Amino acid sequence: MVLDIRLPGVGGIGVAQYLHEKTSIPFVIFSAYGEASIVEEASKLGALAYLVKPLDPSQMIPAIYAAIERAQKIKKLRESATKLRGALDERELSAMVVGVLMERFALDREAAFDLLRLQARRERRKVRDLAEELLTSSERMNRLAAAVGKKEK
Repeated sequence: MVLDIRLPGVGGIGVAQYLHEKTSIPFVIFSAYGEASIVEEASKLGALAYLVKPLDPSQMIPAIYAAIERAQKIKKLRESATKLRGALDERELSAMVVGVLMERFALDREAAFDLLRLQARRERRKVRDLAEELLTSSERMNRLAAAVGKKEK
């Protein structure tokens, strides 16, 4: 998206702020003003380029192409980060369930993880899905045990 600083209404910076906070839409800003404070604010809001008028098409087109390429790289980096976070969450979840299995069945770490994988395979499920279910069940059992313990006292 190409924004002019002097857009009617909220202005280019206002639209840029909205795009930054609510979307992942890349944008380029152009303006008749090259003041450092405005350029800095646009940059902080994620502007991929800041072009000063009057614009020469021979300069504008390469700048927009470069901004598009940069936006694509940023998108790929965000996707990679999301995948890495998911993988980390899955490892943490599996580690918690392995700990529960170790305690419950007096297994070492490797045997507990093998048990988790084997059971997932038997049920034709993803390890993550089974781990989530087992952790939820374990938490419920702990709450139930705590409730029973309170009644006995």
